Amino acid sequence: RYIRMTLLENESASTNSPIVFVVDDDPAVCNSIERVLEPTDLKIECFQSAQSFLDRYDPNTPGCLILDLRMPGMGGLELQEQLNRDAISLPIIFVTAFGEVTSAVQAMKSGAVDFFAKPFNAELLRSRVKDAVQRDADQRQHYSDWHAIEQRLLTLTPREREVCDLITDGLTTKQIAAQ
Repeated sequence: RYIRMTLLENESASTNSPIVFVVDDDPAVCNSIERVLEPTDLKIECFQSAQSFLDRYDPNTPGCLILDLRMPGMGGLELQEQLNRDAISLPIIFVTAFGEVTSAVQAMKSGAVDFFAKPFNAELLRSRVKDAVQRDADQRQHYSDWHAIEQRLLTLTPREREVCDLITDGLTTKQIAAQ
């Protein structure tokens, strides 16, 4: 999956501090997750609905998303589908009181990094959030590196590009020289 090009064009995106976004219609759950994640020193932003999250989320912001499965309006799986359609690869951890196997399977097949049933193990959630934030940082770095390579390739002359293509085809220098 790809991160929006705005991330790749914005070199300062990598300097942003990661944020754990929590989308749950129950304020008590948001407060509970905030308390559980307090020792991580990660910034946390809570949203009462999927739409309020979508209205405020900037794809250049690194972090992860903790998402409830069932909410009024757009549910967690629908939000995950919307993010996938928009090519936003923010790691998602589902935390829900309605953890049916079919929903868990669908969430994981659509790219969720984990799925917890409420009540959840606080230490395990902290660990998975740290892993998800690191995964997002690694992925953003990978795309940034790839973008830098693409930009360098664009500076090649047509002849340099031809030689580069032959190198990537696996030809030896003698074979390239002969061509």
